[in-house]
Amino acid sequence: MGYALQRGGETSAAATAYSRALAVQPDHACAAFMLVQLATAAGDLAQAAAVDQAARRHDPAYDAWAVAELVLNALEFGEREKAEAAIAMAAGNCLEAPAVRLASAAVASQDGNLPLAARTLTGIAAADLKHMDRLAKTPLMQLTHNLMSAAELDLAGMLLAAFGQIVDHEPMLIFIRAVLARCRGALVEAETDLKSLSVQGWSPAMVRLTYAALLLTTGRGSDAERLVAEVLTAEPNHPSAIGIQALIRLGDGDDAAAEALLGGRDFSLRPATDAWLSMATIVLLGRYGRHVEAEALTRSLIATLGPVFDLVMAAFPLSAEAGNVARYAAAVGHPPRRWMNAQ
Repeated sequence: MGYALQRGGETSAAATAYSRALAVQPDHACAAFMLVQLATAAGDLAQAAAVDQAARRHDPAYDAWAVAELVLNALEFGEREKAEAAIAMAAGNCLEAPAVRLASAAVASQDGNLPLAARTLTGIAAADLKHMDRLAKTPLMQLTHNLMSAAELDLAGMLLAAFGQIVDHEPMLIFIRAVLARCRGALVEAETDLKSLSVQGWSPAMVRLTYAALLLTTGRGSDAERLVAEVLTAEPNHPSAIGIQALIRLGDGDDAAAEALLGGRDFSLRPATDAWLSMATIVLLGRYGRHVEAEALTRSLIATLGPVFDLVMAAFPLSAEAGNVARYAAAVGHPPRRWMNAQ
């Protein structure tokens, strides 16, 4: 709540939220650090000093937390030089603290040095990640995605394994792990992860459709269609279900049926609001030679999904068509990923 309020400019309410967090858990270094920053900015140096001293009593590694927060906050706002300067100012044993190593890995990832970032992170034991959920999840997800996009599947797998305690409680990371397993041919692992999402907060429809996409990549089209049919029975207009069903028809060579599902020849006029529906539309546009429209929809889809676009491409059921979509992506400034093209 404190982070949300602070982002919204409600600094007084944010400070109250951080104070309440510390009342519940006095050794929570992140809450203490953020409260110190707000008190300092407000000119209440006495409160800032009191919170700072209490934090150091509760956690000897508080200095490392302060550095990590400064770095990751700077990266979040695109201030890479400020992030690098914060790390350069860290002294002595602080540089080896898990929080600072995590922040250093995040900087290395943004600089494109993915192997260094992965090695830095995997050297941190999961047990050392006390109170680091907020710090760890975003850099971990971003780095894992970057490694997969760069065809560094072994490094991505090593990273996910090293942070198993976090991954097991984060649905999106479980999804990334499932996609990685599929890319490596470990289909049983992928299926297990996808099934586990049903108890991790994902809707049954989303789990079924993600599982259907996986089944399509393994040639089990009839099983995939059964899952899609289950979703459409409950939600007849579910866009992702319609999109995957259209992809199944395209895989069967039945372009007319796919076109009917997508709403006729004017389907390209709709904005990209759903990944699978848009993917099927892009494929059909390509088959009809409407490449300018296909590129425009691809650009819209990338803008809508952001970095998740590559993960969707990884689960794309038609390998040859995935390559065609990748070419459209490259044409609009989003180069194809080697790990996707090599599937």
